[in-house]
Amino acid sequence: MSFQIQNGSAEGQAIYTEEPITPGSAKSLVNTFESWNFVTKTERQRDIPNEREFDTKDVKAVFQNGVQSPLSPGREKPGTGKIPARTLVQAFESGDLVDTAERKNILMVYAHEEPKSFNGSMKDLAVQALKRQGHNVEVSDLYEMNFEPRTTKKDIKGNPKDKDYFKYPVEAGIAFANDNLSDDIKAEQDKVRAANLIIFQFPIAWGSFPAIMKGWLDRVLCYGFAYGDGKFMDASPLNGKKVLLSFTTGCPAEFYTNTGLLGDMDILLWPMQNNLRFCGFDILAPQIVYAPAHCEEKDRDAIIEAWQTRLKGLIKEKPVRFIPLEDFDKNKMYQLSDTFFEKPIAKGKYGPTVGQHDGKPIPIKGMREAW
Repeated sequence: MSFQIQNGSAEGQAIYTEEPITPGSAKSLVNTFESWNFVTKTERQRDIPNEREFDTKDVKAVFQNGVQSPLSPGREKPGTGKIPARTLVQAFESGDLVDTAERKNILMVYAHEEPKSFNGSMKDLAVQALKRQGHNVEVSDLYEMNFEPRTTKKDIKGNPKDKDYFKYPVEAGIAFANDNLSDDIKAEQDKVRAANLIIFQFPIAWGSFPAIMKGWLDRVLCYGFAYGDGKFMDASPLNGKKVLLSFTTGCPAEFYTNTGLLGDMDILLWPMQNNLRFCGFDILAPQIVYAPAHCEEKDRDAIIEAWQTRLKGLIKEKPVRFIPLEDFDKNKMYQLSDTFFEKPIAKGKYGPTVGQHDGKPIPIKGMREAW
């Protein structure tokens, strides 16, 4: 992947840089921007002041158009969107920038009371790494937002349809259809609509999501928006978006085995991941950090390094296997169809999935690997 940039000379004639800019070629990048007086000679060094900023619209035009830029000489801070010079150059030096067609919108839903926690570090690293690749990243920090986790009548603007008996899923679905959900729910739904990938970052709590994050799921992924009227799984309005669960545990990995005190991690993961699959999401293999509070510093450093490595190829990862909707018989209350049991996946030694195991041992790769 390379980019070649057209530059306006002092006489207004178009000239080209001598060499295409390629990921890893920070010097070429800086020299090119210097020709527009964007950077000074001292900023050619690796320690570029983070205060120096480039207009994101112009930078994006450079990358997307490849051969032409709307920049004019001497414009140092045009527009409103800014990108720090250090971030831009480091992205080229590391080779992290992705091709234009691979750039995605990523939403991180984060739940932890302490910003300096290990979960906070995982969140910060992901945001920095994904932005450095050129992706658009937005964070919903639920504690910082003081997000309301309870499902109440306040979620509905105006009067509920049934004033005598409040049934939340029904009333939320009606409110969604009539654009009468509360503003905080609509704001989060807009983020979900825009996202290609959602990363949930959290400490596991009593075998599931923390209460504030469970409330986000209850309120945001409401009837009509994420599922309803036969529109779920492959038929959901959210089908095709990806989800990753990234979480920490309080106990070591040995606790989460099929002979451990807390039981098989695959079984614990099934309800969390399968409910999100019900809403149409493709589920990536989870990022699990076991008992970081009890790890030595070198082990925590290794965990962070592994997370950073995974983030570089995250967008291209394949999802964990789930049985598609077409293999369930609607006329039999969505039991697996007779034709499904003729397929090789149903005839093996192991069950097709952790949840639909058909009385067999659960699959070895379970919910933690793409297969």
